[in-house]
Amino acid sequence: MSDNKKQSKAVDAVKDQIFTILLLMLGGFLMIISLFLMSYITNKFSEWNINTLMDEAELSVKIQEDLAIFRSEIGANRVSIVLFHNGTNMGNGVPFKKMSIIYESIGVGISPKREHFQNIPIFYFSTMLKEILENGKPILLDVEAEDDHWALFLKDFGSGYVVQEKMMNGSNIIGFIMADFNNKKEFSEEDLIYFSKKTKQFSFKLTFKELNASNRNDY
Repeated sequence: MSDNKKQSKAVDAVKDQIFTILLLMLGGFLMIISLFLMSYITNKFSEWNINTLMDEAELSVKIQEDLAIFRSEIGANRVSIVLFHNGTNMGNGVPFKKMSIIYESIGVGISPKREHFQNIPIFYFSTMLKEILENGKPILLDVEAEDDHWALFLKDFGSGYVVQEKMMNGSNIIGFIMADFNNKKEFSEEDLIYFSKKTKQFSFKLTFKELNASNRNDY
């Protein structure tokens, strides 16, 4: 073999080695970049997730505080927010089978009923639910004067007079708000308008809270 050919092969071998080294260096560099990006994205997501959880917690506290103020304003013994769910999930896109009190504000000397009002099958109270669904304003219910399943259920909790209104997320019903009184209470048209206004405000806050939770669970 001539010297020129030997030199050419040697040069090619060196080039191959250099190319291999460059590929290894490039691969290592890309790996470092990818690890850095993964770490950055993970940290950012964790930060966002924590902030979202804090926002949800703060919103829950705000809802509870506002519910107490609302109860005091209307002179109710208790104001409850009841949401529909399928046993585990709440919000749009799930078949509603049950209902539970999620938030409750009670007056002095009133026993809480939230822990006893969990996962209640909604088919027990189809008449009440139909009335709530078809009504676009607060429903006044004299519990003592009624004998349907819902009235009997409320009597067991010591309710004498109830005002209730559906809570909406856009065009979808998500539950209802319910105010309990010992005795019949007269509501003016202005009172009912205010009740509806507050119901819409609570509906909006709950929708926002559910949206945050849904977005967080998508990741």
